[in-house]
Amino acid sequence: LFDKIDLKSTTVLSEAGLGEDEDPWSWGGIRNVMTYVIEKSNIQLPDIPVEKMMVKKPVVVSPNDRLETAVKNMLTGNYNQLPVLEDDKIIAGMLYDIEIMRVFL
Repeated sequence: LFDKIDLKSTTVLSEAGLGEDEDPWSWGGIRNVMTYVIEKSNIQLPDIPVEKMMVKKPVVVSPNDRLETAVKNMLTGNYNQLPVLEDDKIIAGMLYDIEIMRVFL
């Protein structure tokens, strides 16, 4: 996907300094002296169908699978999430690694 995206970015440098009414020798006058950079990105996504980018045969689990099985699939495939399918076709939900980790907190 990233090699198909047209990314245009611009960088703006801005400096905030002392106000006209502030004493340059006081801590109050020093507090607003800074330089910051703002980057604005304009991402143009390619005009292609989702079918061209999707994973054709994702690893899935069913609601009745053991959590241990799902975790092994996630570790083996280096996935942080798995779709949960009922009857091998209806999306019941998503299983996220972060949700599994919350069980241990």
